Amino acid sequence: VKFLAAEALRGVGGLLLDADGHRFSNELGRRDYVSDKMFHNKGPFRLVLNTASSNEMKWHVEHYKGRGVMKEFNSAYDLAKEMGIPASTLEQTFKDYKEVASKQEANPDGGEYDAYPTGKTFDKFGKKFFKNYDFQMNDHYNVAIVTPLVHYCMGGLKIDTSAHVIGKDDKPIRGLYAAGEVMGGVHGNNRLGGNSLLDCVAYGRISGKDLINNFYPSAQRVPLKDLATGRTEPRKPSIVVGGGLAGFSAANTILERGGEVILIDKSAFCGGNSSKATSGINGSCTKTQKRLGVKDSNEQFEFDCMKGGSKNPQLIKTMVEASGPSV
Repeated sequence: VKFLAAEALRGVGGLLLDADGHRFSNELGRRDYVSDKMFHNKGPFRLVLNTASSNEMKWHVEHYKGRGVMKEFNSAYDLAKEMGIPASTLEQTFKDYKEVASKQEANPDGGEYDAYPTGKTFDKFGKKFFKNYDFQMNDHYNVAIVTPLVHYCMGGLKIDTSAHVIGKDDKPIRGLYAAGEVMGGVHGNNRLGGNSLLDCVAYGRISGKDLINNFYPSAQRVPLKDLATGRTEPRKPSIVVGGGLAGFSAANTILERGGEVILIDKSAFCGGNSSKATSGINGSCTKTQKRLGVKDSNEQFEFDCMKGGSKNPQLIKTMVEASGPSV
């Protein structure tokens, strides 16, 4: 099982150790830097959080333990035993780390090594900022095995200034838009935290405006605040994209106001709220069935809606298959 862990796990003081129990990188380095260090060192690699670090990320830690990707140890001795290394090795690693961190705390601008991103440090791996660095052998630890993983691709479909996808003939494909990670051309060769927000928000808005102007000009008469609260004119179709359970809730609100809804979302089996999303699907279908007087099962009703077989479909659910696990 692989799971993309929050960057904050490193930020609150998590240590990255190789198979021999040694540090091998600046834990706060970029993903590409840390991945490269892993490729040149001995795995498996572990992210180790002491009690202080774990408490700062308690929700995340409990979530990852529940997923089975993080394990709790009653002491560093137990961790060393599982790693198959002498406990003295971990003890020395912890001692060296605390010594470096203490020096840096006492003299923030000192040190003989170049720090990342700037300045000097006492840490040979270039780490300048330390948090929760007191690792004791008798402390409790939460540990996860970590590995390099391609989870974001730079680049993608070529688009024009209206977010139209450019075809093989270098001409825009009418009606086909791209926004988010699927498109390229905004960022450089390294992923930045939250860079999808620019792609999605900016180009989502651009493509939405162009789509309305060219294909559905009457929609411009609906104020944005009314769309946000589901206050659309009766029989005027609305589109709710994603949002999991919140998306289904928004769809239900629009239905209750007499509107029609197209709900586009990923498969329910792909995230931390999968059970809630699944119950939301069933709840939405049940409510809609009662309103229409349909007595079929949820599954049959969903199928009929997707086929467009009902004369007055109130809820169309497009589930994007093969989306893979959401991590």
